[in-house]
Amino acid sequence: MKNKINIWLIGIWFWPGLPLYGQLHRSMATISEAPKPAVASLEGTILDAQTRQPVAGATLIAATEAGVIKAGQKVADNGTFKLLLPPTQPYQLTVTATGYEPYRETLTFTSDRTDRLYGKTIMLQRAETKPAPFQQLIAQTRIEALPELVPTVGATATLNAIRFVQSRPELLPESQPTLDLLLGFLKQNSRTRIELAGHTDNQGDFDQNITLSRERADAVRAFLVRNGIAIRRIQTRGYGSTRPVAANSREETRQLNRRVEMTVLER
Repeated sequence: MKNKINIWLIGIWFWPGLPLYGQLHRSMATISEAPKPAVASLEGTILDAQTRQPVAGATLIAATEAGVIKAGQKVADNGTFKLLLPPTQPYQLTVTATGYEPYRETLTFTSDRTDRLYGKTIMLQRAETKPAPFQQLIAQTRIEALPELVPTVGATATLNAIRFVQSRPELLPESQPTLDLLLGFLKQNSRTRIELAGHTDNQGDFDQNITLSRERADAVRAFLVRNGIAIRRIQTRGYGSTRPVAANSREETRQLNRRVEMTVLER
């Protein structure tokens, strides 16, 4: 992009015995703006928060606010990483590593003209090891451990950490870690087919709840399909309020009925 700017230049001359005089000149100067970079380099190191030593084999993923993964990398043995990202939007960074708590951060480039952001340090906290059933681990376990958690055909897991806007099928940002986990599960188990079932409490219109529960299951499937999972591997259903797991008499228990469940159909 080029901007033309009028610049007035004043030339002044002295001549012995003559009065001071000047001449006004006008010229055209062209200033060219630097082109915007297509991608920017994000560079840094992932370290253990206690020992300050590199965490070898950690996985770093950068996704848009809509949940579309733009870049990912398993870091080098020295903990360093380098991602290439368009600097025009914010990203959700997710870091996972065996033995560590997942790390999440929103990254925004300072300008859409930024071509490099370097020297970033990410500190990972060690995780406490507590045995838990698949239904609990699906919402918190690191992606690398997923093959050990694949349930048998017919097993159902409640994806408790998936949240939606009230009375709407739009996913809330806090759903991202579980969505990433589910995505990793399906990518690492390429033959697995699943059913996603949406459920609601008994508040409101019965038919509208059936529709809402199906749309919420469809929203989870849409995220997975956008990120490379074949749509034929994911079946969706909406059960509305027909399959409660708790009483609908109090809000504390009604919220247990508002859920998405995953059932393995084929391994």
